[in-house]
Amino acid sequence: MKRLSLPSLLAVVVVVLFAVSCSDQTTAPANSHALAAPTGVAGDLGKPPPPPVKVVIEVTVQSPGAAVFTGVFFSNGEITEDGVGTIPTFDGTAWLRLDNKQPNLGGTVSANARFMARDMDFRGSGTLFIEGHAYRITAVDVFIPQSDCGAPEPGFPPSPCAIIEFRMRDENDVEHTGQATAFDRASCLVDGSGGPTFVCGGSGGIG
Repeated sequence: MKRLSLPSLLAVVVVVLFAVSCSDQTTAPANSHALAAPTGVAGDLGKPPPPPVKVVIEVTVQSPGAAVFTGVFFSNGEITEDGVGTIPTFDGTAWLRLDNKQPNLGGTVSANARFMARDMDFRGSGTLFIEGHAYRITAVDVFIPQSDCGAPEPGFPPSPCAIIEFRMRDENDVEHTGQATAFDRASCLVDGSGGPTFVCGGSGGIG
């Protein structure tokens, strides 16, 4: 076994102490600001957006026709009321996506049927099949999310999640107007022995 001289041994000790000192400096102490800083996505971006809401959508066509669809609604924005009854201003992002597979409530949809809002820029896509007619969505004129979605007062029906007014063309290229009103699915879709029944909205029930 080779023996180290005293100067060589001291050099080894100095190297070891230097390495330990550098290692300690790279680790923040317990009371440092480094540990107090947020490291997750929520900390970097602030409050996370609300989760999407499962909804039922009552659609009426002029003229005439009606059906109920299921889908998912999302809104991450603010609604500004002007107090004089005109269309409110929406700042943010919202979308209403219709499910590809629909229950038997009077209508079916194409795979890409949806409505979207980014601030006051409204868009829609897809085709709705209602009462034997195919209605291709061509434009969205109004898309206003509602701030009290699914929060009814005692004795009143649930509040809608969104109200959308849009235009569409049928298979003969005739333009129609329509309205889609989305409600919280848990409050407005009842499963019975005869299948699901829609119990909210202005249609008097479609099932």
